Amino acid sequence: MPTPESEDSKEESELEYTKPLHIPKNSTSPSFPLFDLLDMSAEPTTAITSDGSIRMRTPPNFDGDKAKYEEWINLVEGYLDVNSKMYDTDEKKIGFTLSFMTSGNAAKWRIAKRREHKK
Repeated sequence: MPTPESEDSKEESELEYTKPLHIPKNSTSPSFPLFDLLDMSAEPTTAITSDGSIRMRTPPNFDGDKAKYEEWINLVEGYLDVNSKMYDTDEKKIGFTLSFMTSGNAAKWRIAKRREHKK
């Protein structure tokens, strides 16, 4: 009589059929772990822009919702890490980050900090 599959055996059988990630050998990518997962041989002209930055989605705008902050700042930091040649000063990094604080409490905070900084 067949027995129902346990959760463990189900997970194992699903894992058997997953396709492994292709990680290029001899990668010349910067030291950012997720960047190493990109296959740069596919279409290298679309991955790097003329100014040397990596073409990737920018972080979403942030409205100050504390529940979303950790995910948002992680996306901002990841973008800045990958594009470290372009954002090579604290001033550039701060400007980039502030540009996504466009509404709600985040916009109020940004405006107050900019005024404070200009004094």
